[in-house]
Amino acid sequence: MLLVLTTLVHNVDGEAREQQELTLLKLANAWLQRKSDGVQDGLLLIGVDFPSPEELRNRVGPLGLGDADLEVVQLEEGEYLGEQVEPVLSSWLSAKHPSAVSFLNWQAMQGERAYPELNWWWTGVETVPADELSSIHEGMRQLLPADFKAQAPTWLELVMHDSPVGMFDSEQANFEVVMSALGVSRWLQAYDEVSENGYFNFDYQEAMKAFPVDLMRLGREAFQDNAEATAEAFDDEEATQDQLAAACLRVCLADRSSSLAHALRKSFGSSTALLWALYTSIWPALTKPMDEACGQLFSGHTVALGEFMPQWQFVEEGWGNLTEH
Repeated sequence: MLLVLTTLVHNVDGEAREQQELTLLKLANAWLQRKSDGVQDGLLLIGVDFPSPEELRNRVGPLGLGDADLEVVQLEEGEYLGEQVEPVLSSWLSAKHPSAVSFLNWQAMQGERAYPELNWWWTGVETVPADELSSIHEGMRQLLPADFKAQAPTWLELVMHDSPVGMFDSEQANFEVVMSALGVSRWLQAYDEVSENGYFNFDYQEAMKAFPVDLMRLGREAFQDNAEATAEAFDDEEATQDQLAAACLRVCLADRSSSLAHALRKSFGSSTALLWALYTSIWPALTKPMDEACGQLFSGHTVALGEFMPQWQFVEEGWGNLTEH
């Protein structure tokens, strides 16, 4: 997984500048070492009150950050910094990192090359889409809600982060990858409804057409783990082969939903971090440093009032009234 990071560089002088440059040197050291290791993290430095990006480059270039993405904002009296940062950061993410997902627990993904502790404005993760998964990602985009389509490769990587299997390892591995992609697509559709942003309309027959599902393995899993529910579909003498395959897929994905949610919570490090990623994929919160914005949004007060309770229960406990869909 690649990290996508944004921090501010203030146009200061004297002792404040010396402290800032020391921190930026540490940042450059970690960023360049990861780059040397083949890990090309996204890094945006937003200069505050620099006359131009060139002036910012002159400041950070000698420190080793000349190749980072650089933007500047200038504050007039009475203006709020976050309102200036938001459009700059939003445009950068859209143009250069459309598949990035907000990620609070970014330290867990950095490995041995540790970035310094900064007042990061935004942190996220993304994956470089593998060519062998291109058809899988395209199938996900057909099923995902609009706000999650561009993030398809990253959500699949996150749900499979600790999985020992990969595409083309074996026929069973191929089946597991496909089922993970279908499962996370269905799960994100369900969140779209719980958040009242959309409706759960996962079409199992269309899903079978969009993905290369191994019918023999699907049937074995359906009858082995969900025999009673599967048998009901096969008792319908008028059911077509496509309908029976869709029925098998429905019961198998429902059975896998709990382990899928657990895998995502584990990848994100907590239910709060997962809910933050889901929520901000639909409603980006870029006007404040991310840790601060998350703390305010999901304070105990707002959850207790019930504003986010359905979403919290979905992430923490399960599907609620969507269980049978």
